[in-house]
Amino acid sequence: MEADMALTPERILALRAAADALAAAGHGQKGEIAARQAALLGCDVKTLYRQIGEAGFAAQRKRRSDAGRLSVSRDEVMKLMAAKIAAQRANGKDNMDVGNAAQLARANGLAALGKVDKDSGEVVPVSDATLTRAIRHYQLDLKTLRAPAPHRGPKSLHPNHVWQVDASVCVLFYLDTGGLGVMEHDEFYKNKPENFQKKAKAMVIRYVCTDHYTGAVHFRYYLGAESGEMLCNFFIDCMQPKEHEKDPFQGVPLIVVVDPGSANKGALFSNMCRLLGVKVIVHRPKNPRAKGSVEKHNDLIERGFESTLVGIKVEGLEQLNAEASVWRRWFNGTRKHSRHGHTRYGLWQTIRQEQLRLAPVPAVCRALMLGKTTSRQVRGDMAVEFDNKLYTVAHLEHLRVKQPVTVARNPYRPDAILLIEQDEHRRDVHFVCPEVAMNAAGFREDAPVWGEEFKAFADTPAVRDLKAMEQMAYGVEGKLAVDAARRAHKPIFGGLDISSHLDAATPASYMPRPGTDMGVQTPLSAGKVGSELARPPMVAVEARRLNLVQLASRLAGAMPGEWSPACYEQIAEWHPDGAAEDEVGAIAARLRSFMARPRLVAVGGA
Repeated sequence: MEADMALTPERILALRAAADALAAAGHGQKGEIAARQAALLGCDVKTLYRQIGEAGFAAQRKRRSDAGRLSVSRDEVMKLMAAKIAAQRANGKDNMDVGNAAQLARANGLAALGKVDKDSGEVVPVSDATLTRAIRHYQLDLKTLRAPAPHRGPKSLHPNHVWQVDASVCVLFYLDTGGLGVMEHDEFYKNKPENFQKKAKAMVIRYVCTDHYTGAVHFRYYLGAESGEMLCNFFIDCMQPKEHEKDPFQGVPLIVVVDPGSANKGALFSNMCRLLGVKVIVHRPKNPRAKGSVEKHNDLIERGFESTLVGIKVEGLEQLNAEASVWRRWFNGTRKHSRHGHTRYGLWQTIRQEQLRLAPVPAVCRALMLGKTTSRQVRGDMAVEFDNKLYTVAHLEHLRVKQPVTVARNPYRPDAILLIEQDEHRRDVHFVCPEVAMNAAGFREDAPVWGEEFKAFADTPAVRDLKAMEQMAYGVEGKLAVDAARRAHKPIFGGLDISSHLDAATPASYMPRPGTDMGVQTPLSAGKVGSELARPPMVAVEARRLNLVQLASRLAGAMPGEWSPACYEQIAEWHPDGAAEDEVGAIAARLRSFMARPRLVAVGGA
């Protein structure tokens, strides 16, 4: 059969005749001609077209009138893919095929996913292959959707600006009494978790720190499970000066970037960084690009250093770290970084003095892990007490006497403490508070001397606010003017109507209530005339004197709606020393008459 299909010269001539016949076919005749020619050549129509093409003759099938056009809209495909994506597992496995998703969409009226039959006018579901082509056409397939999002890597400004720290379990290695071992895959991973647990305590943890600006890398190995204490010990080791002269890497960074592991967010590491003035940035989960530098160096260490360990017998952790130090110095000192073209230590050496923050000794750093912060109250002499010593806060003008503050040991200065506050973004702000020098007699060295000088602290916010409110109330400037206004009993805000709001809040009238006669016997009720009544001796009663402020208050109550600052000025002129209480009515009448008089107004003329 295959020999009959071979492109012999005779068959090529027959194919040429078939191609010419197809090319000359009229509308609607090509299918019939193709079937007839295929029968003559002893093949099917598909093979006929293929062999015509192989022979070099152009006899293409007629292109469908709707070729290249999709009968499924983008919105329908979006709904179809929404169902598929929602059915994905957490690991990204695609659980729902296109056919199932299409059936769900049609059954629930989400999308028709069909085309109109020209003969019957009915909507006919399109095939799964058509849906797959539509998904790719609209670029809604999972491969396209899972493409990495655009990203822009941040930059650091100088050495020790940003460090990145990461811990990795070296699953290929463990250390026990027999030295460094290699975990065979079949032994430790093939349905044998108990074998893995046997070596869990001997697992080797690799901690890696990279300086983002230079790419300088520091790493050490530890035994056991990852913990906050282990992370702190490694971070302290990174910050301390190194013993070898060819290893200059040291100092306290401004920022450290870690992953969201429990040890990295624990109290030990957070406390130490807080008191050292290091900002901890925990990147969001499933975003390894945030620590791209340290992730890349993990790979370089695995391939460049750990791969060579098969050539030696490692007896213990100390030997492993010693070998790592040798490789680290060689790598940082000789290998050029692809980004900046320098060796890592070569560029790190450009760090300036103000950028290199020298770390406290390891013992102090470990004490900071406990995060010992203490609440204290600002004393009257603008100082706080810490560890039986006084530290001044007078330079912090926003503090007030008796204000509670949080203080801690200063890891960089033994003669000062840190006063810790938080800004509006809940970020720590550190203020350095130096120790107050004391003389042999227990007095402050900066205290004023009796009879020689006077030193006053700057006004606290509370004192400044109090002065401002007093001056506002009396409408004057300065403490002397406020005191003078008080002595003169000047009313605040030029005089206030202190009773009109009370009248408005009181009911307009009350219903009179009937009472009961108590039946008390008096001389009049006993039938005696007035001349027979016993008269008590006459007693002179003097009316109570009202001072100027009291008189003004009574007059304001007696003249609701009429009282004004001008009334007060007139009363002060008539009665500067006040008046008797029984004169209030007469003074009120006089004041109304006076205020109602027409006033002379000067009118300019030609």
